[in-house]
Amino acid sequence: MPAGRCRHSEPGAVAGVVDYAGVPERTLKRRFKTATGVAIMDYGQNLRIDEARRLLETTDDAADEIGAMVGYEDASFFRRLFRRRTGVTPGRYRRMFQPIRRGMPVAAHEAGRATVGHRRAG
Repeated sequence: MPAGRCRHSEPGAVAGVVDYAGVPERTLKRRFKTATGVAIMDYGQNLRIDEARRLLETTDDAADEIGAMVGYEDASFFRRLFRRRTGVTPGRYRRMFQPIRRGMPVAAHEAGRATVGHRRAG
């Protein structure tokens, strides 16, 4: 399985790499960490979260559906992991990109949100 064709969102992705590499799983994990500085499981999760971010930015699919698309059957786990990796929930992440998708600068969008429905003091 060439690196570009790795199915990181599928169950057993590490096992597939182990089979392809022809080395014991423990050896693969150790060598991967030594070469990249990142555990292979973390690397796979990072790939999944990056794909989820792209989908949140470019589609209107529900966040839970996107979680399933990138390989997380448990929507709650996906949301917690997404927040841990990005610092925001999937819903908040998507809202950050809505003004960009509409062609409005983020700063203008945020300024508009700050005053909508609120009176200014003074």
